[in-house]
Amino acid sequence: ALCRVSKVTTLFQIDCVGNLNLSGYNETTVLNSLSTVTAYGGDEKHLCALDGQTLKCAPLVYYSAAIKTPARAITGARLVAVADNTACVVTTRGLQCYDQNGEVKVATHPNWKSAEKLVGKNHAVCALFKSGELECDTVDGRTSFMTSLPTAFRTSVSDFVLAVDHVCALKSDATVA
Repeated sequence: ALCRVSKVTTLFQIDCVGNLNLSGYNETTVLNSLSTVTAYGGDEKHLCALDGQTLKCAPLVYYSAAIKTPARAITGARLVAVADNTACVVTTRGLQCYDQNGEVKVATHPNWKSAEKLVGKNHAVCALFKSGELECDTVDGRTSFMTSLPTAFRTSVSDFVLAVDHVCALKSDATVA
């Protein structure tokens, strides 16, 4: 789905276009009544947004349950990604991921607090740093090639995309890895 943030009166909403709920390619409001939207991200099943210090999520497809809002405010959050029914945020403490019940699933990677970009897909989440380093991990404890990217692949990266079981990186020398 392709999504955009818009302001309606004094509140914000996020609308998405795609074959949501198998109803054809129509624009649908996915999240509304947001007082601020500091970041948002999603995958093929969920969209999550930071509304101040609150993580709010909604399903994009009819067969997927929403990821529940965590009970505590998430302080210092600035990036959001969704992977495998898990919402992940980069905070001042590092990476924190929440399962569908809003419970902390992963609270690791304190060095990820300086990430510039965060993307999730299936069971993986990857972060890109200003230094050009790319790091990936899984949100479910699986062993995956994502957790051990070759050094030559994960350095000097300027941008990347994450797909089902692979990652493609644009290197700073304009080559693709």
